[in-house]
Amino acid sequence: MSDFIELAIQDLAADEKWDSKSGRQARSTIALFELLIGKKPFAAYSQSDFAAFKRKTLLLPERYDMSSAKSREEVRTLVAARENDPEFSKKKDQHRSNRTRNRHISSLRGIFRWAADNGQPTPVVNFDSLFIGISKAKRGRNLRPATPVDDVGKLFALPVFAGCLPHSGGTGAAVLSARFAEGDAVIHDAFYWVPMLLYYTGARREELCKLRPGDVFDATDIPYIWIDFTEFGRIKNEHSMRPVPLHSELIRLGFIDFVRECRDRGYDVLFPELRPTNDVQNFGDVYYKNVWRNLKKAGHLTTEATNHGMRHRFSTELKAKKVFSEFRRDLMGHAGANINEEIYSDTGPLLELKSVVEELPSVTNHLASSPMNLPPKAVRRPQPQKRRKKQ
Repeated sequence: MSDFIELAIQDLAADEKWDSKSGRQARSTIALFELLIGKKPFAAYSQSDFAAFKRKTLLLPERYDMSSAKSREEVRTLVAARENDPEFSKKKDQHRSNRTRNRHISSLRGIFRWAADNGQPTPVVNFDSLFIGISKAKRGRNLRPATPVDDVGKLFALPVFAGCLPHSGGTGAAVLSARFAEGDAVIHDAFYWVPMLLYYTGARREELCKLRPGDVFDATDIPYIWIDFTEFGRIKNEHSMRPVPLHSELIRLGFIDFVRECRDRGYDVLFPELRPTNDVQNFGDVYYKNVWRNLKKAGHLTTEATNHGMRHRFSTELKAKKVFSEFRRDLMGHAGANINEEIYSDTGPLLELKSVVEELPSVTNHLASSPMNLPPKAVRRPQPQKRRKKQ
């Protein structure tokens, strides 16, 4: 499979069946499959090989890197040890989740279908029998709960938003110390704007982190951001393509001025400091690692305070205001709940959506608008060079 995985990923991405995340998952799964089961011609594998792989995925460590020879060897050794350890079956907290295991099976099925469609010899495999049933005992809303109101309040009380010591941007120790120390400076970068955008738009993390200056329409009666596929990243699906009017608090605090300053500087994205440095990351990954984890730690936020939880908070607050679920779906990029909403109903006009967004309670009234203050012009970080294998 490793011989044709890259061509399969390329074709499936071109046909918009897979996004970059699906491709990365498949690449890792194939490497893992061949590590644990062994390499041989694709058609030579059997149902028992795939069933053995399914069993072995239960034994995987929580984190590993299939691009690292050292990590691969550690995985192989650990899985073999756990297979021979009768006590490990009792350690349920160390088992990989069924959802994670199903993702591996799904990647294998996608590659199998591509191979069959492209004339590759394929084995006889019943993938339906490999998938693991997921309990529906818990409601979906409880799996990823809304970020608590108290956490939202603690977040926007941080010096990052209320005023910190001057700094030049970044995430070095000295800069982080300045970001979270009280002062008179307000630095307008990803630390400041992305959390606000998450709360006031209800958009997904990646949708916001990859925004370009041209995705913000500020010369209209109702300023809005347009969420779409771009050269900097995909969106979840076509339902996600949508306008989201800017909440009055974003405008009051200077988001439009920020966007215009980014245009004047010639930025191709609003948050160049979130630009990925390799083909595994996306903008949202960099945000989570460099920004959100530091905000969460400094604010002493609870485990329920998550980026997706802000999206849940957005919908929960609007529901409390008795906003129609159809309007909430339009703003959040969800498909209609039924054929009437999905086929026979257009997206709400901007004026209606603007009035809905304004129903969202303000959590930043205590913040003063401040002069636009961006860090020094960001320099694009170089992509790391891959080492060539010795012939």
